[in-house]
Amino acid sequence: MKKRKTRYSVFVFVALSAICLLISFSDIPDSFARYLISFSGGMTSDVAKPILVVDVTSPSDTLDPENSIDIDFDVKNYENNSISEVGLEYYLSFANTGSTPLTFSLKNNSSNETIPLDSNNKTTVAASVPITQTAHPYTLTVSWDSSGDKSSALANITDSLVITATVKQSFRSSP
Repeated sequence: MKKRKTRYSVFVFVALSAICLLISFSDIPDSFARYLISFSGGMTSDVAKPILVVDVTSPSDTLDPENSIDIDFDVKNYENNSISEVGLEYYLSFANTGSTPLTFSLKNNSSNETIPLDSNNKTTVAASVPITQTAHPYTLTVSWDSSGDKSSALANITDSLVITATVKQSFRSSP
């Protein structure tokens, strides 16, 4: 009788353990949870699109040691029908890719004031562009450096002028 009772106890223990195991692997415990959170779905986000375009009008003249040339260009925060969705601040810099000794002078055509350039031909003050459609007109005057070589050896050299706008997002919405 004692043997039978022990077998019965072991059988009940094994049976209860199996039932507990089955319950733990099923969805039944979720239904007894005090807090049940389930969700499904997806999320998307958009990033604001910055736009800054440097629109250059090529000069019709060629540069020589005796004459300077003016290059008109606009810095715009729009292109076609798209306007920049963020305010921007930018610096302008100018570089000559060749060996011709050139100097640069920049004028803001809206205010008619000359904008100072540092020794690397970069503007020293950032210009701000608001979120509304805006164009800043400039004139870059390129001259032969008066202290540079004015020999005829440089007469047939073709150099390129690079205008670079370094841009960062501005937290101001007005210029």
